[in-house]
Amino acid sequence: MRRPWFVTILAVAIALLPGCRTNQDVGSVVRDFFQEVNKGNLETAKSRFLARALINKIESPLLGGQNYLRDSFGGWINRIIRVDLENVRITGEAATVTAVIGNTSHGYWVGDVSLVKEDGREWKINRLGKFPELSLSERTTGTIKELKNDVAIYVFDRVSSFTEVPHVVDTYPSASPHLSVKYVDPDRQPTVAKEFGVRTYGTIVVAAGDRHVEARSDTEEGITDALVRMLKGPRTAYFIAGHGERKLDSADRYGFDRIIKQLGNDNYQTQSLMLMQKMAIPPGCTMVVIAGPQNDYLSSEIDVLRKYVQGGGRAMIMLDVGVELPNLARLLSDWNVTARNDLVIDQNSAAQVFGTSPTMPLIVKYGTNPIVRQLSGRATLFPFSRSFEISREPRPGVTVDSICETSGNSYDVTDYNPTMKQVPFRPGKDLKGPLNVAVAGSVWGGGGRKAEGRFVALGTSMIATNSFLDFQGNRDFIMNSIDWLAEGVSPNAN
Repeated sequence: MRRPWFVTILAVAIALLPGCRTNQDVGSVVRDFFQEVNKGNLETAKSRFLARALINKIESPLLGGQNYLRDSFGGWINRIIRVDLENVRITGEAATVTAVIGNTSHGYWVGDVSLVKEDGREWKINRLGKFPELSLSERTTGTIKELKNDVAIYVFDRVSSFTEVPHVVDTYPSASPHLSVKYVDPDRQPTVAKEFGVRTYGTIVVAAGDRHVEARSDTEEGITDALVRMLKGPRTAYFIAGHGERKLDSADRYGFDRIIKQLGNDNYQTQSLMLMQKMAIPPGCTMVVIAGPQNDYLSSEIDVLRKYVQGGGRAMIMLDVGVELPNLARLLSDWNVTARNDLVIDQNSAAQVFGTSPTMPLIVKYGTNPIVRQLSGRATLFPFSRSFEISREPRPGVTVDSICETSGNSYDVTDYNPTMKQVPFRPGKDLKGPLNVAVAGSVWGGGGRKAEGRFVALGTSMIATNSFLDFQGNRDFIMNSIDWLAEGVSPNAN
């Protein structure tokens, strides 16, 4: 007589549960399971026991030292890393699942795990594909050693994706008892996904207590960077106000509420700062952000900003086209950067794929700064941007690099103003590309001070608005810039 499917699946789950080595332990699990089944809570029963055994315990070793845990190649099966819960196959007296399996002698591989006897004491392992052994870098292991409290790494994806290939994230728990990995299908657990602000499949979030940080990428570098930000505690970004800057709480197309939420997800606190009233940068400030001012700053405000950055402070400066800002332009010129009063037009043929206009330069050429290191092969969009010129004459204590450059089919409309209806190229007046639309620099103050100030200047603030933040690599570019600026600044700086 064929057993109900849930009996067979439960046997698989129990066999994988660490600690279920005695009949009493198994009996307790079975009783609890059937209590839920008898109440009609079949899905609850499945999730509480099957998911607990096969997903939430991924960092736990299987029962070791027993012959039935050898595979057909003679290696010990020491970890079931991921299991495809969607495709449990039942034939007769056997239940089979596909899993990514850790093997002590053959690394990681995908295989079928089949329970072939009713008592659950015999396994059949069929190798389907082998993957190289994964290991962590010295930087990652050194960071993990600093952990004093429990940290969870959440991987948000479809359940069917959990068995595709082993991932470097699966190796993190082996480096510290304080680390665990949790796989969450956002479609099945939307409340958890909402709690962490997850928008897309494949998102990885590092969480500890009531704090969480989203990883920039699913690479080891991206995950460890998120872990580092978590360990350093919250940072504070002050957005300067009083000059017509972008509205931080606005949900309209050109507001900033999405980037503010993203900053919050990444352990950054944000506050507005009326610099013209305070004439000082608050203690504990990680960086200041100038987001598309429509009026120029006072000379006294510029003096405060100059002193702050040259003393080791950090600043992101986002300008917009058609706005005369001589005092802010003078601040950038002190750091070897000329902010041109122009509009960049880029007739890059690649932009046709995205349906963007020539007034929205599509950037695919990046510099060598860490901000753009992980953007290779991805596009960013700079809507209605002005350009920058980096001085060829080096200035002591200042280094500047171009980080985003337009194509060779671009040009600038010099002395642009919003009343212009036609923007053709004018030989002898306009500049032909490539043109810089984003630069990053370091500043070392005088008087023997060793503190490194940093700044990032963008030719448009629209890149971070609600309308354009989610275009290709825009969000990552903005957040990478923020992270680079925050690098090396203690939470209680200044």
